[in-house]
Amino acid sequence: MTWYVVQILRMSHILESNDKLATGGFYLRKFITNNLNLQNKINEGERDSHRYQ
Repeated sequence: MTWYVVQILRMSHILESNDKLATGGFYLRKFITNNLNLQNKINEGERDSHRYQ
C-alpha cells in the first residue's frame, strides 16, 4: 500500500472511533437526562404525598 492509502485508512479509523464516541456520549446524556427526569418525578410525588398527610 502506498503511504497515502495508509493515511486514509488511519483517518477513516479515527473518524469511525470518534463517531462511536459521539454516539456513546449521546446515549450517556440521554441516560442521565432520563434518570434526572425520573428522580424529579419521584421527588414531586414525595412532596405531594407529604402535602396530603
